[in-house]
Amino acid sequence: MKAMILAAGLGTRLRPLTESIPKALVSIHGMPIIGIIIRRLINFGFTEIIINLHYLPEKIISYIETLNLPGINFYFTHETEKILDTGGGIKNARKYLNDGEPFLVHNVDVISDIDLYRMYRFHQPAKAMATLAVKGKNSQRSLLFDKDWLLAGWENRNTGERKFIRPSGREGLTPTGFCGIHVISPDIFDLMQKTEVFSIINTYIELAASYRIYGYPVEDNLWMDIGSHKQLEEASQIDPEIYLP
Repeated sequence: MKAMILAAGLGTRLRPLTESIPKALVSIHGMPIIGIIIRRLINFGFTEIIINLHYLPEKIISYIETLNLPGINFYFTHETEKILDTGGGIKNARKYLNDGEPFLVHNVDVISDIDLYRMYRFHQPAKAMATLAVKGKNSQRSLLFDKDWLLAGWENRNTGERKFIRPSGREGLTPTGFCGIHVISPDIFDLMQKTEVFSIINTYIELAASYRIYGYPVEDNLWMDIGSHKQLEEASQIDPEIYLP
């Protein structure tokens, strides 16, 4: 199974930590966060891992080279001139991901105890274009899912703006936040109309009227965004055995 780690970000909210190292190498309990994610991916059966790079890429590559992981293959994509955002970063890795099998994408600044193998296996029989881990967390923009957990719209909680996509109606929709973990069908590459810099979430919203974009609720799971100093401190208080199977 293949997975991609989105690790090209600058980590500006974690400065000054990220003035000399990329966000992916910031540590929790002595382990770089990208190491935590790699360990989780391997424990759930992923053997091919693609990582996109931009800021201080040589330091991430050097760290990966220190790992002794027989049977695990790593590939790197370089966003040298500019960060391509989530959609552009995934599209830029097409040559590694477009083999007919679904692949998992994981933000580098997220830790969780989500069973990634179970999520991957849910996606396959669902015949989904994408399956998104979602949680009822506070966020400015929320994705709206219908009773079958199909993406049906979105809303901006600050402005009150709402958009409805599917003919599911406007009642009974569940607002959720995206958790930065998703399983994607490679068919999506032929449907990505935008080039270079674009958001994968905007792509999902555009495709949801015609294709199945499922939500995968993880309300009972540990999930943390660790992109800020406060969040990093909170994460350091958690027993790592909870999210390292």
